Amino acid sequence: MSLRSARLVWSFPIALSAIVAACGGAQPAAEAPPSSDAPTSPALPEGPEASSPEGAEAAPSWASLKTFEEKRAFMGEHVMPAMTPVFQGFDAQRYAKFTCMSCHKTGAQEGSFKMPDPGLPKLSPADFEKLPKESPKVFQFMAEHVTPEMTKVLGATPYDPQTHQGFGCGNCHVIGG
Repeated sequence: MSLRSARLVWSFPIALSAIVAACGGAQPAAEAPPSSDAPTSPALPEGPEASSPEGAEAAPSWASLKTFEEKRAFMGEHVMPAMTPVFQGFDAQRYAKFTCMSCHKTGAQEGSFKMPDPGLPKLSPADFEKLPKESPKVFQFMAEHVTPEMTKVLGATPYDPQTHQGFGCGNCHVIGG
């Protein structure tokens, strides 16, 4: 394996940042909803609730969840089942064991699960120009699979670069200059 290939393999988290380009650039960090009893993740703007089979109860939107326990249950019941095959479909070997740590690096270690997670690569405006060229497969994966699926599962609206609102790269990655 060449040094360049090794960098690409190990720079997957950096390439995750490529999704920011698909989102229109840097986004302000979302604010967490008030919760007095547990740490929370960033609040997401409300959007259409996740669709469910006829007769089944629709999943709540992430924005409607208030407690740490509700959010943890939602992650186990909705996010993990939806995102595990997405990541394993991209790289079955690397994501054979897809866990909370796959996305919540620092937050899982601390037990806060706070997002954006400083353990994921920090993104800058320059990344949005270079990542599509340097890591096109990862960039495309994040832009066309990860972000849209997470948006849907969370019942959020997609990031709008005009308003800087909605779910996008800045909900997972720290965005900086």
